Amino acid sequence: LALPVSEYHKSRDSRWPPNPWAEADARGLRDRFGGESAQAFQNQEKAAIVRELASFVKRADDEKKPLVVYLTALGTVSGDTPYLLPADAR
Repeated sequence: LALPVSEYHKSRDSRWPPNPWAEADARGLRDRFGGESAQAFQNQEKAAIVRELASFVKRADDEKKPLVVYLTALGTVSGDTPYLLPADAR
């Protein structure tokens, strides 16, 4: 499962730049693994990413198959905690 977060919402309190090559990298990885791979373009907000991950985890569990997730997103650190930034990050 490839989840590229490539575009960030512009708002008064959020000015994150685009994540260059995120979609191309995810597409290349997905294509390398063929038929059972998936790429989610529309799931860039936090709630949608969590929903997509939960769906694929359930499917992998039901089918008793491993799940490999490639998530590319901007990140930051606050205190000593790293955070991945969804498209709707502020």
